[in-house]
Amino acid sequence: MNKKTKNRALKTVQKSKFEIGLISVMAVLLVMFAVPTGEALADETAAQLENIDAGLALRAQVIQNKFTPFGELPEAEFAPPLYTRAMTVTAYNSVAWQTDSTPCIGAVGSNVCATYQSGTNVCAANFVPLGTWLEVEGLGRCRVDDRMNSKYYYRVDWFMDKDITAARQWGVQTRDVSVYPS
Repeated sequence: MNKKTKNRALKTVQKSKFEIGLISVMAVLLVMFAVPTGEALADETAAQLENIDAGLALRAQVIQNKFTPFGELPEAEFAPPLYTRAMTVTAYNSVAWQTDSTPCIGAVGSNVCATYQSGTNVCAANFVPLGTWLEVEGLGRCRVDDRMNSKYYYRVDWFMDKDITAARQWGVQTRDVSVYPS
């Protein structure tokens, strides 16, 4: 460097001593507060390692649960009936001359024939909401998946699929009907 450049640099430094000092103090403070001490760094690292260990333990449990048999869940029991009343109980079949042109489609829109064949009894009733469970004395439980002619309001019509003989033998009977909450 030549003498002129050195003088200019020296004058600049002399004019801005305050600014250089302020920048130096700020740099020291930044280093003191922004960079953690050895003890704080060790605590933070230990906490991160604990979180990693906990995460790995949870992942191991998930993997193990995939291969653990769950067993059988207990069957839920029905709640007590809301009420029991003597009613007229009839029977019907899945034939067009007793229902309509789609005898297997119930009022809920599902296939009542398939429901019956899967082991769930189906019945028609107008006095309870669709999906309600009824228990008819002598027949068992049924789910209301269908409706009847509106003139038969307090009546239960038990679905007997295509067994017309059984439906005729049943005829019209008065039985106790229990209504369960849906």
